[in-house]
Amino acid sequence: MKSDACTPFKRATSDGSYFLTKLATYLAQHPDVELHVVGHSAGSIFHAHSLERLSQIAPDTRVSSLHLLAPAINYALFETTLAPLIASDNIKHTVVYNLSESLEKDDHVAHIYQKSLLYLVSNAFEAKSNTPLLGMAEHNTPSKGITFVYSHGKVEDKSASTSHGGFDGDINTMNSVLTDIIGNAPRYPFTEAILDY
Repeated sequence: MKSDACTPFKRATSDGSYFLTKLATYLAQHPDVELHVVGHSAGSIFHAHSLERLSQIAPDTRVSSLHLLAPAINYALFETTLAPLIASDNIKHTVVYNLSESLEKDDHVAHIYQKSLLYLVSNAFEAKSNTPLLGMAEHNTPSKGITFVYSHGKVEDKSASTSHGGFDGDINTMNSVLTDIIGNAPRYPFTEAILDY
């Protein structure tokens, strides 16, 4: 997955670089159009490489917002790709939605691994066990330019997801992201029926 997320942006002639060049041209020609980026889990790794490449292709391109849902990106990759873009204001607004630590530990992977998928990634799929991931509450520290939103599974909160895979199907999370992007309550909010796919 990590390799697949990186490969499209490695070369100037790659498909990903071609797409980003076209995107940057379009945004330059339409300054009223905003770029908002949303990624779930491994999507954060894809966006780390894509946005880093975009900043190389078109340094003046600005990302209005970046919303990451339970991001599987490790802090080492985050610090070398997305953190500089946030610090330089290339990414103007960043929100990370995570499970609370207790929900992370109550989650499971197919009832075989008795914690969330991110615990499995951190402890088994990284080069070093217990690798800090941006999507895990226990590894989060206050960071300039990043707003952390933690789900406790309560319907009155900005996120009510109770599992790692539940964020993109949670109406609280998705309406929070949408509200953040458009700047006010959406005229047509997400509903359970819309997200039941």
